[in-house]
Amino acid sequence: MTRETIWVEVLSRTHEVISRHRIDLDLQVSPLDPTEPANPTTRSRAIRVGRAYENDVILDDPHVAAHHLSLSMDENGTWFAQDMGSINGLYLSRGRQKQSRIKLTEDTVITVGGTLLRVRSRAAAVAPERAMPPARHGWKAAILVLMLALGLVLLQSWLSRTGETSWTAMIGQLIVIGGALLIWVGGWSLDSRFYSGQAKYERHFYIAAAGLLAIIFVAATSDILAFALSSSPVAEYSFMATMIVIGITIFNHMREVSSRHMRLKIAGAAAIAALGIGVGSLSRSESSTNTQTAQYLRQLKPPATRLVPSKTEEVFFAGAEKLKDRLDRARTEEQSGGIAAGALDFDD
Repeated sequence: MTRETIWVEVLSRTHEVISRHRIDLDLQVSPLDPTEPANPTTRSRAIRVGRAYENDVILDDPHVAAHHLSLSMDENGTWFAQDMGSINGLYLSRGRQKQSRIKLTEDTVITVGGTLLRVRSRAAAVAPERAMPPARHGWKAAILVLMLALGLVLLQSWLSRTGETSWTAMIGQLIVIGGALLIWVGGWSLDSRFYSGQAKYERHFYIAAAGLLAIIFVAATSDILAFALSSSPVAEYSFMATMIVIGITIFNHMREVSSRHMRLKIAGAAAIAALGIGVGSLSRSESSTNTQTAQYLRQLKPPATRLVPSKTEEVFFAGAEKLKDRLDRARTEEQSGGIAAGALDFDD
């Protein structure tokens, strides 16, 4: 008689361990032939799995039968999973064909009802030790980042107003942003709960707040740089940097949900950012007109922030005279049959 220990693991949908059940077995060893003691066989009692309290492993899953599954070792030491006549049956993970009996290895994952199981022995190999990650950001850091983001929104809104300040409208804007942020974080937390068994609300809150702060910072910085450099492309294409920040934020959320399939998650986040950039570029291309009004001219900044030299009055009025001539010519062409393509160009 020898003693053996196995572990029945309950896994998440991403195959991360949710719980482990230790089973100690007494193995009965007997020779195949009394004259050949060097070739023993082993036998043990079956391990029962289901919802009933008399099972060795109890699964709290309504789609699992009271006595759903038995695990047993054959005479060669190989473990098998045997369906015990359940309605929902026994499947290999990611398999669609119902199985009556499945041979188990250290990495075999089976599905019973809505639960994933794996059987491992004491000899199962484990992954190498990982280095400890840096200290996690707590609620204080997350709230601080959120307050910085909302403060920057409030400052931008106040600076952009030319009339009387409406604090009600500004506070309402903050409430809308905060509510949208909570919904966003709640969705990712539910995703984490579903796939890994932990909501990780604090981490998702920090990631979302940091992403919001980065988006607002990009918008404010591009606005100032567009005015300082008198550069239309900086203002018109700042949305590209915004989409990159959104892609990075989504990737961090997905990484927090699960550390598996990292390459696929990087590709997915990059695809989302690229799609946003493509749609934004197409939208701007279709909505552009001959006036080509630069976005950064909608909000003037303090003269001290301007880095390029200002034009003299003579240059300004000379440009206005050229513009007048082109408008007159365009009006004449319109009356005679339409405006020629490219007749107006305000960049000069």
